Amino acid sequence: MKKVSLFLSVILFMTIELKSQIIIVENENFETYLSTWTVQPTYAWMPNTNLYVSGNQSYVGFVPALNGDSVLFTTPFYNLVNYSQVKLYFNHICKVSNQDLC
Repeated sequence: MKKVSLFLSVILFMTIELKSQIIIVENENFETYLSTWTVQPTYAWMPNTNLYVSGNQSYVGFVPALNGDSVLFTTPFYNLVNYSQVKLYFNHICKVSNQDLC
């Protein structure tokens, strides 16, 4: 009976492990023009070769100096309905002016 229980436990564990394989849906490294992203206002986000985590560039957003203003950098739509778990990882470099309140 112990052998059967052990065998069934191993089969169950292997079934769970095989279903939980990592699939990368998107990997954006900001090295090319972001034609599929929505950038608002269009002048606010620019490529920057001075600050980056890996590769040769990042994108910097210039926020207008008016109360309530913002800049948006929006990804394209990713259809993830076929996945039971989704994780988003990103690196962010935050540089602000001395006059800004954070």
